Amino acid sequence: MRKVRPETLSEDTVAVLQVQTSTDELERLVPVKMHPLDPLSEPEPSIGALIQLQSGDLIVATYGQETHTLLIEIPESKSIAKMIKIILNEIPINKQCILWQANT
Repeated sequence: MRKVRPETLSEDTVAVLQVQTSTDELERLVPVKMHPLDPLSEPEPSIGALIQLQSGDLIVATYGQETHTLLIEIPESKSIAKMIKIILNEIPINKQCILWQANT
């Protein structure tokens, strides 16, 4: 997993997972440098990054610093079901912490 430049993604994204997690756990789940996001672009103070997984697939990770919620988005051209499987295989998310998952 590595952070990539924002211009690497040239299409819109769709949310597929929302996860409740602490800041410390976030650093373990997503071990890349996340940066503050424009305060007008998110409903709360947030950090985020465009990430390339080991599989080569891209995800957008956005972490709400007040609600401690991680939102994972994928390119809209990708299969939601396949991408959720890839994400859960590469990121050790405790299934009990998943608040919401897109319908597959």
